[in-house]
Amino acid sequence: MQSLHPKKLFPLLKKTLILTLYLAVWFCALNFYNEAALHVGSLTYINYAYAIFLAGILAKFIIVEQTIFPITFKEGSSLYWLIIRRTTLGTMAALFFRYIFAGIEGFFNHQGFIESMQRLGGGDFMHVLAIWILFWLIIAPYMIYRCLSIALGSQRIHSFLVGKKI
Repeated sequence: MQSLHPKKLFPLLKKTLILTLYLAVWFCALNFYNEAALHVGSLTYINYAYAIFLAGILAKFIIVEQTIFPITFKEGSSLYWLIIRRTTLGTMAALFFRYIFAGIEGFFNHQGFIESMQRLGGGDFMHVLAIWILFWLIIAPYMIYRCLSIALGSQRIHSFLVGKKI
């Protein structure tokens, strides 16, 4: 793999930071919802730190994946299929990391790594499916933005979003 020039590295770091912030807001909002729905009395800040950490890991994974396998759009091909494929891959990575972190959390709580992974979502398939759907819905807007900016050009998308003519 070739080394990255500093002029190429800064945009990657910027994309990673923006994606990390986007995912962290969502993951922290889900934590807050879970705490409110379960009527947890005190806020556990470790859950928010974990959500931010997970967001950073997932953002880095998505950016590296896009660097190694760039999003390419060919005129006449389906943008929907491209978005669905990329979103599904990102969601699978998010769920994979969630399982790994559940195992690590169990390990630090002196429980079995594999058993902790199996207990994710209470071991209920529907709960895990719900988590997968939430992750998919969180990652989809980012992938839609990235795919549209590749297909139409980032300046054009930016001008649509902020209302400026290019």
